[in-house]
Amino acid sequence: MPTLAGEQVKVRILLKDLPKTESQKVKLSGKYQIYDGSILKNVEDLIYKDPNETIFTIKLKTIEIAANLSEYWLELYKDNDPIPFLVTKNPVIFQAYSDTTENFNLTPERTLPQRLERYRGDLIIIPKATGIRLVNRLSLEKYLYGVVPNEVSASWPVNAIKAQILAARTYAYSHLNPDKEFDLYPDQRSQVYGGLSSEFSSVNALVDQTAGEVITYNGKVITALFHSSNGGYIESNSTIYGTTELPYLKAKKDIYDDEAALLLKARGSSSYNVIRWIKEYTASELQEQLKKSGYDVGEVKEVKITKTATTGRAMEVTVTGEKGSKILKYDGAIRKALGLNSSRFTVKVSEKKYETKFVPLNATEQPKIYVITGDGETKEVDKENLNVIGSDEVAMENGGAGYNIVEEIPQKFTFIGQGWGHGLGMSQWGAWAMAQQTKNHPPFDYREIIKYYYTGVKITKIY
Repeated sequence: MPTLAGEQVKVRILLKDLPKTESQKVKLSGKYQIYDGSILKNVEDLIYKDPNETIFTIKLKTIEIAANLSEYWLELYKDNDPIPFLVTKNPVIFQAYSDTTENFNLTPERTLPQRLERYRGDLIIIPKATGIRLVNRLSLEKYLYGVVPNEVSASWPVNAIKAQILAARTYAYSHLNPDKEFDLYPDQRSQVYGGLSSEFSSVNALVDQTAGEVITYNGKVITALFHSSNGGYIESNSTIYGTTELPYLKAKKDIYDDEAALLLKARGSSSYNVIRWIKEYTASELQEQLKKSGYDVGEVKEVKITKTATTGRAMEVTVTGEKGSKILKYDGAIRKALGLNSSRFTVKVSEKKYETKFVPLNATEQPKIYVITGDGETKEVDKENLNVIGSDEVAMENGGAGYNIVEEIPQKFTFIGQGWGHGLGMSQWGAWAMAQQTKNHPPFDYREIIKYYYTGVKITKIY
């Protein structure tokens, strides 16, 4: 596979997995070559329309070669031409001469800049049994141009943005895997990547200033996890994932995440209600939330935190309903099942109703009945001959003995929480607070921010 001239590190981002029935229109801007195992020719020579802009459509064709055996071929069409200009069963690469000037657009019919899907660098098209896979390949530094403004605001203090750049670069570098078709997802599964359409020149300049800088521990590039807010405590990976603790992801109190919350509250920012939050569910809403996450317990009777970390974060939550109980373990399952910003929370029943229920003492529920005599002796009696007089809790109904219970039925659950995300590594809002002048401290340099959030690390320039 050809490489981008002059680039030391490239990344591949999965842009889309299209169903086999869908096609994709693409507009190329700049100078490209087509490659499907050997250099074919320049794009403008193959599908000439405009030397600077070329539009074509990608389709998938299924070819039955034997019973229960198919091949999947790509067909590329120019404009509305009924005959494809390229048919191949190999992956196709539209390789840019440079990811500084060349780009492609997956939404050429749109005109609003904020809605365009424009990306620098190469477009890799892979035929799959399930459809068409689109992958963007470009230099790591240009990739960061399209990541960082989606992770933090371009208006944030410079050193907070630089800290995010180092975390994002390190995370991407640690996930390079040449044995797979792509390295990174374009969303929260990896990092949020918006491509050329989301870039800011001010952020690009900061990326350039820190080019090649990554975070290392004992000479190795770390997995630089980060999150929006940890709710006042940095977590360890053993708490969040149940895995062996990594030495640079240590649990500790985070005074700067707390400071960020105070600053946001004092300024009346709506972001405060995202990182220090309250979420309410009616019983039926919570039942539906759990069900769509794969936990069908029926009418919810109780939500109980049954295991917590030393930092106070929930590690295990037991949900009990009319159909039984389910145990939610670790951060990901807890947040997804309950639909919460973080697993650092308390829960209470904020509304309830009471119902009186008669429980008969029949052969299946209570084969024997015992009474205590006046002199304190416990004695078994025949329930058919049992008479009960003058009790509010025990009754006779339908000719048989039984008792009334008052059942408490929750109607509304209130979750009161802190933080947004898993709480591992760097708090983005904590970095924001550290990077500015406050009554508690002067602005911190991005290197200091990194070393606060990742224990025992160094910043290393790898190119």
